[in-house]
Amino acid sequence: MNENTYESRNYLETVIDDEVNALIHKGSVYMCIFSSSATVVMIGFSYYGLIRNIILPTSACIFGVFYSLFLYLSSRNNHIRGRYKIYVVLPAVFFPFSMFLVCHFTTDYGTATYLNAPIVFVYFIGLILTGFLFDLKISVFLGAIYSVEFYLSYLLGKERIELIAVPDPLMQQTLTSPHIYVIKAILILLGAILVGLIAVNSKRLLIKIMLKEKERNAIDRIFGQYVSPSVKIRITEGISETKGQRKEAAILIADIRSFTSYVENHSLEIVINQLNEYFSRMIICIERNKGVVHDFVGDSIMAVFGGLIETNNPCDNALKACDEMIDKLQILNDEWNNTGMESFMIGVGMHYGEITMGAIGSDTRKEYKVIGDIVNTASRMESLTKEKSFTAICSKMFYENLSNENKKNGMLIGHTEIKGKKNAMIIYGYHNEENEKNYI
Repeated sequence: MNENTYESRNYLETVIDDEVNALIHKGSVYMCIFSSSATVVMIGFSYYGLIRNIILPTSACIFGVFYSLFLYLSSRNNHIRGRYKIYVVLPAVFFPFSMFLVCHFTTDYGTATYLNAPIVFVYFIGLILTGFLFDLKISVFLGAIYSVEFYLSYLLGKERIELIAVPDPLMQQTLTSPHIYVIKAILILLGAILVGLIAVNSKRLLIKIMLKEKERNAIDRIFGQYVSPSVKIRITEGISETKGQRKEAAILIADIRSFTSYVENHSLEIVINQLNEYFSRMIICIERNKGVVHDFVGDSIMAVFGGLIETNNPCDNALKACDEMIDKLQILNDEWNNTGMESFMIGVGMHYGEITMGAIGSDTRKEYKVIGDIVNTASRMESLTKEKSFTAICSKMFYENLSNENKKNGMLIGHTEIKGKKNAMIIYGYHNEENEKNYI
C-alpha cells in the first residue's frame, strides 16, 4: 500500500466514523423517545395493577433513557471514534448482568425468574449495536463478557432452575439442563464474532468502494481535461478494449491560418493564453452540436460528428458547428482587437464517410483514435481553404448528406485535384470570403 492510499484509507475511516457518530446521534433521539414512552407505560401498568412486579423491566427502560442521553452527548461531540468507542459500550456491557444481580437479591427465585425472559434479548441488541462501530475487537469483547455474564447468571440461579418441573421432557431439558445454558452462552459469543466479522468486512467493502469512487473522480477530473467526455466514458468503462468499430461519421478539421508566423512574433505566454481562449470558444460550438473534439494537433482542431455520439444527421451538425465557430471567432477577434491583440483566421474542412475507432497503441500505452481515409480527406479540404476563397470547404459526399436547407448556402467549386487522391473530387464552399469580408 503506497503512502497516498494509506492516507486516503485513514481519511475514509474518519469519514465513516463521522457517519457513525451522525447515525448514533440520530438513533439516540429515537431510543430516548422509545425508552421514555416505555417507562411511562410500565409505570402506568403497575399503577393500575394491569401487570405486577415489573420493577426490573421498568428499571431497564429508565436505564435506556439515561443511556440514550449518554450516547446523544457523546455522538454530538464526535467522541465515538478510536479507543473511545469502548467507553461508549461499557454501560451496555454491565447493564444486563446488573439487572440479574438485582433480581438475585430481590426475588424469591433469583435469576431463575428472568433468565428466559425478554431481558435476555438485550444481549443480542447490544451485539447488533456494536456492529455499527465497525470494530471486531469491540464486538468480540462485548460478546465474551455477555457470554460469561449469562452463564454466571445461570450459576447464581441454578438451584432454583433445577426445581422447575413441566410435563414435557423436552421442555424440561430446555429449561433446566446445564448444557443448554452452556450452548446459549457459546451462541452469544459466536453471535458477537459473526456481527464483528460482518461489520469489519462491511467497513472494508465501504472503504474499497469509496477509494474506487475517489480514484474514478480523480480520473474524471484530470483525464477529462485531456479527452472529450464521450471518449473518457468509453475508456474508463472498458469499451475501448474491444476491437475497432466501423461507423459513418462527419469529420471537421479547423486550422488557424499563418499560425507559424504568429508564434514567431509573440511570446509563448501570449500564444498559449490566446490559443486556450480560442479553443474554449470553439469547443463549446462543437459540443453544443453533438460533436466530439477528438484531437488537438498544434493549432488544429479535429472533431467527430456521429459514431462516438449518435445523431440523426452528423453532416448538418458539423456544418452548424462550423457556422457557429466562424461567428464566435468574429466576436472573439473583436474582443482581442479592443485589447490590442491580433486576430485569428481559420480554415475549416469537412468530409463524410466511414471511420474506424478504437484503442490503438502498445500494451503499455494506448490512445483512443478515430482513423480512416475520411480524416485525411477532411484535412485536405481544410488545406484547400488557403487556395480557394472560402472559409469552409466540404466534399461532395458531405454535401449530399446535408438537409436541403443547408445545401442552399453551399457553392459548387467544382472538380479539384486532391493530394493523395488519384481522381479529382467535387467540392463545395461555405462562407465566401469575397462576399463576407467582415466574417473573419
